[in-house]
Amino acid sequence: MENYKQIHLQKLSTAAAADRYLLACNGRYYEAGAGVAELLACLQTHATEAEAVEAYVEQKQGRVSAAQVEAFIGERLQPMLSEEAQPKKRTFLLLRWITNPS
Repeated sequence: MENYKQIHLQKLSTAAAADRYLLACNGRYYEAGAGVAELLACLQTHATEAEAVEAYVEQKQGRVSAAQVEAFIGERLQPMLSEEAQPKKRTFLLLRWITNPS
């Protein structure tokens, strides 16, 4: 479960109606909804993945099944943790003055 603690979670301040979160892992960044953030919090706080999945399903009051959650973890979260999942892209910050900086 320590590998899920590599994913840092931060709430985004946006004008969107639904809460959005920024996930940072292995030098890559992802945008996620509240459900993913809740699942990630469960994964980071429980001792095993099975306990975390069970807690998340209980939290969602049966709106999702354990099989759906496990499939999501395997398809979406596990690849985020893999170093080889995507090559790291070099990024840069471009700063331009719109007006004269005097």
